[in-house]
Amino acid sequence: MRQQGFTILELLIVAVFITAFASLVFSGFGDSSRSAKEATLRSNLATLRDMIERYHADHGRFPGGNSVFFGSDCPVNGGRAYLTSGESSMRVELGLYSDKLGYVCTRPLDGYVYGPYTEVRSVFTNPVTGSNDIRTIGTGDLVIEPDGAGGGFKYDFYTGRIIANDTGTDLSGIPFSEY
Repeated sequence: MRQQGFTILELLIVAVFITAFASLVFSGFGDSSRSAKEATLRSNLATLRDMIERYHADHGRFPGGNSVFFGSDCPVNGGRAYLTSGESSMRVELGLYSDKLGYVCTRPLDGYVYGPYTEVRSVFTNPVTGSNDIRTIGTGDLVIEPDGAGGGFKYDFYTGRIIANDTGTDLSGIPFSEY
């Protein structure tokens, strides 16, 4: 009389098949998550570039290259408080109201008719690396090479050019710095 059931070999073959199938399914979820981050990075860069260009059109210069002064009629620290140029000044210039000269204010008072260029702070984050660091440089070179320092963005305030400061590539093999 023959017993009914499966042999150990048959069970092992089924287990291997299930494991292989599961790894294919779950690797697809990882790729879709990575693809979503890459798409968000492209979107964030497009938004940042648009904000920088609009600021340039309004003020005749790119943000982040000069010290930022709060206007004397703006009730912030008694007026004329300032930040030095660089990453923090770029964020302030894009995130607050400003007049034609570039003086900033937290409110849209008379004369402060430009900006804010963004109210969404997440646009300053590189979703692939999770970094919100913006490395500012003032070289004026049209080509910016990533150095990976900080992993966020790299921005030249003379040219207004901004790139992902990441030396890696996306799922298609395109360097993030070429987005």
